[in-house]
Amino acid sequence: MNQTAFVFTAPYVRHSATSKAAAKSLTPSKVDKDRASLMIALALFHDGMTDDAMQEFTGLPGDSERPRRISLLKDGLIYDTGRKERTRSGKLAVVWKVA
Repeated sequence: MNQTAFVFTAPYVRHSATSKAAAKSLTPSKVDKDRASLMIALALFHDGMTDDAMQEFTGLPGDSERPRRISLLKDGLIYDTGRKERTRSGKLAVVWKVA
């Protein structure tokens, strides 16, 4: 029987060696835990959350939170509410909510 091994590689910026190295360091388990953390946070905050609020609540840095949020969006698990709220820095940001 011929078996093909599955190799997990997170997305990365192709021209950046550090981005590629960071992507290779991730495991499916870590990505799944981060995605679950974001879904729990969004489920708890019924009015939705900005990326900044999700980062503050979960403790995930922006470079970890944003790619996980994008994957949740692509999977149809969350959506853009059409609302914007101010972040800690005072800038307006999209409010995301569980689908």
